[in-house]
Amino acid sequence: MKKNILSIITVSIILAAAIYGGIKAFRDQPGDVFIEGNDPNLPCLELYTSGQATTPQLALFAAIRQGDLRGLFNLKIILWKNPDELLSLVLAGKGDLWIGHTDGFALARLRNAPVRMLVFSSFNKFYIISSETENWNDLNGRTVAYTPAGSPAVGLINIISERTSAKLNLVPYQGRELELLLLSGKVKTAIIPEPLVSLILSKSSNMKIIANVEDLFCRTTGTPGKIPVAGIAVNRFTAQKYPEKIAMLQQIIIRRSEMLNKKGIDAAGYFPPYFDKYISAHIVRLSLERETISARRPEDLEQELFLYLGIIHPDLFNKKSAHVMKDFIWRQ
Repeated sequence: MKKNILSIITVSIILAAAIYGGIKAFRDQPGDVFIEGNDPNLPCLELYTSGQATTPQLALFAAIRQGDLRGLFNLKIILWKNPDELLSLVLAGKGDLWIGHTDGFALARLRNAPVRMLVFSSFNKFYIISSETENWNDLNGRTVAYTPAGSPAVGLINIISERTSAKLNLVPYQGRELELLLLSGKVKTAIIPEPLVSLILSKSSNMKIIANVEDLFCRTTGTPGKIPVAGIAVNRFTAQKYPEKIAMLQQIIIRRSEMLNKKGIDAAGYFPPYFDKYISAHIVRLSLERETISARRPEDLEQELFLYLGIIHPDLFNKKSAHVMKDFIWRQ
């Protein structure tokens, strides 16, 4: 079982890179380091993230830009070189904060990683796009591509298919490969995440959005609320050492997300300029036309979280794993 969990974790972490990547999702990143804050009297926390993440980290960087973290701590922002490195970091407990994919963190927790969800900050990431139809039911019997292999969107799509007349033949592709196939017209329909959606739509006038996967799932099944796709996690030991500071960080991120939500696409202005070489400001603005800028406390979405995990990994997230997952959500 441990071998199966590890393989699923690897896929999930790769998915996180794909979600946050679009153009460069499956290419190694240079491992750049950026420093925010220089107060020698404050602790310096290590944040591991991707330079291509949009909504998962936008509220945090808005808080940095507005000076909300002054007096709390300095940040050393480290970009992982590849998905395998991120996996190793989470499992080893290296770093204080991680930005990544919810089910990847949850699977790591099953292997006793000291990871706790601090904020859910990404929703509505997956879309079905097509150059052939704009109707979900028209996909019945068709081959539909998706990226990457192991995408949790597949679990949601399978449930949707069970409740509707559309039965899909799903085929996985690597991100860059699928991007080229979609733009060349060799692949007509696909399930992909933002900001790859915005990239494809900006380059192909033939591609249209059929539906957002999470919204379609909720409508089809009558599931209330939102599906917490990604967010910010904290190292358990860091949270134990600085409980008040971590609590303040959580509050700051949530407050800033409310501000950004009102700004719409203009919130792209808070995206760090030093990340521009990973994803252009233009694509960030386009993705914000669809992405929901929202940061929520995990305990407020606890029911949605475990419903989601149970759907995409029913063999792992059940009553048998409840004793391990009971502390997956950080609580002060």
